[in-house]
Amino acid sequence: MRVISELESGIGFLTPLLDARYDALYQTVTRQNEITLRQFGALMALYQRGPLTPSVLADRISCDRNTLRKMLKRTAARKLVAKTAHAEDRRSIQVQITPKGADALLKVVPLAAELQEIILPPTQQE
Repeated sequence: MRVISELESGIGFLTPLLDARYDALYQTVTRQNEITLRQFGALMALYQRGPLTPSVLADRISCDRNTLRKMLKRTAARKLVAKTAHAEDRRSIQVQITPKGADALLKVVPLAAELQEIILPPTQQE
């Protein structure tokens, strides 16, 4: 097994770099900066699945709960999502996409599909 001698060659350095480059590409291809890549994932999950608890949403989009909490605060302030009491457990909340959030999401979906084609082109079958 080869030992990596340079910090810049290690996976711990390269992964955040790839994440930042993908985020910049997302903003370029979608030609907007109103919905971040992570917000896009959360809004898409809520659009497809309906109301979710923050815990389930965090798991669904592979996001830590603290980061999700901050993101939900920002998206709720912009009225893209709404927080409501959980119907079965009043100690818990559910998050749902609002009509404004759905409109914003659906404007970005076709452009995000273009990005997916760039990053993950269809496999050519022989």
